[in-house]
Amino acid sequence: FTSAMKKLRHQELSLTAAFLQGLTELEQQSLLSIVGKKDIHNRTSVVSITTDKMDLATLAYNLDANYGIATRVGLHCAPNAHKTLGTYPTGTLRFSFGWHNTPEEVELALEALRKELGYGL
Repeated sequence: FTSAMKKLRHQELSLTAAFLQGLTELEQQSLLSIVGKKDIHNRTSVVSITTDKMDLATLAYNLDANYGIATRVGLHCAPNAHKTLGTYPTGTLRFSFGWHNTPEEVELALEALRKELGYGL
């Protein structure tokens, strides 16, 4: 990796770590489940969740419409992977962080999930 690529990867994984930390709090409250690795060791900046609190497509729509947060929902062109993960046929709600994202956007995503899933109600 070049130093610029290392810097970008570090930024993406820092955002991912902060997001995973916030998701862990929601998972402990039984509001959602993190699918896959719960740390940043040997992973990318893509994080998938499931919830039984509301339909994932509805949650994705609400995140977009109410907060401007773009996610991907469903089987992500990988139904067999979801069978292995136990998330078939519903799939997951997927967040992805890149070089252009900020810590404030991570916190916005977590706050939006808290509100949409009824945390603290």
